Amino acid sequence: MAQPERNIEALLRFVDSRQRGGHAWGRRANDWCSFVIDAIEAQTGRNPAADLSWSNRAGALRVIKRFGSLEAAFDHYLVRIPPAQAMRGDIAGVADEAFGIHPMLVEGELLAAPGDKGLRRLPRRAMVMAWSAVLVRDEGDIAHARPSPGGDCA
Repeated sequence: MAQPERNIEALLRFVDSRQRGGHAWGRRANDWCSFVIDAIEAQTGRNPAADLSWSNRAGALRVIKRFGSLEAAFDHYLVRIPPAQAMRGDIAGVADEAFGIHPMLVEGELLAAPGDKGLRRLPRRAMVMAWSAVLVRDEGDIAHARPSPGGDCA
C-alpha cells in the first residue's frame, strides 16, 4: 500500500475550523481522539480508525478498554515514531493521569487538542511519545492485536 501524502493546507484549514470548539465527547464531536483522527483524515484523506465509534465519555472508555489502554489503541492503528521525528500533523502523546496519555496534534513547536474553550496548546517538550499521521500499518502487523468487533459504544 502506498503511503498517503500530507496535505498541510487541508490540515491548517481543519485546525482553523476547530480553533474555538471546546472539548465534547463523541467520535463525531470534538474530544481528543476525534480531533486527532479527524486531523489525520483532513491531511491524508484516510481515517485510520473508521471502525470505531462512541458518543459519550462512557462509550470512549469502553473503546479504550477493548484495547487495554489509550496508548495501545493508538499503537494498534498508527505507526509509532520517536518524538524527535514528529512533524506537523503527526500525533503526540502527553502524560495524562486519567488516561495514561492525552493525544495531541503536532503543530511544530506546539501541540494542540480540544480544551474547555477551544484548542489548548502545550509546548512540544510535553510530548512523551508520537505516532505518524502518514505511515500506514500493514494489516499483517496488527492482525494479532485486533480487538473483538465492538461497533458503537454509546
